[in-house]
Amino acid sequence: MFGATARAQVNQRLVKTIDSLYQEDQAVEQKLMAMSERNAPKDSLELQDSLKKQTYVHGLKVAKAIYDRYGYPRANLVGADAVYHFFVLIQHADSDRSSR
Repeated sequence: MFGATARAQVNQRLVKTIDSLYQEDQAVEQKLMAMSERNAPKDSLELQDSLKKQTYVHGLKVAKAIYDRYGYPRANLVGADAVYHFFVLIQHADSDRSSR
């Protein structure tokens, strides 16, 4: 009975937003790593790194909006997986020096 109540409080739209950002974040990171392992040309690596940085900046922008509205998302709001995904997004935001 309590489990159903807790699940009813999960904001599925917010979960989807966080999970989508996380998937984008991980895909761009994994592609860069794979390219590096294959010794891709320097210009290709630089282009992929630029895309990675753009992805991180976008993720940070959305993460800040989520934080401003909800505070740090907790498991009762988004579930444990999305809490972890949000954590990864803000960890990758280290390149945004203006947030410090």
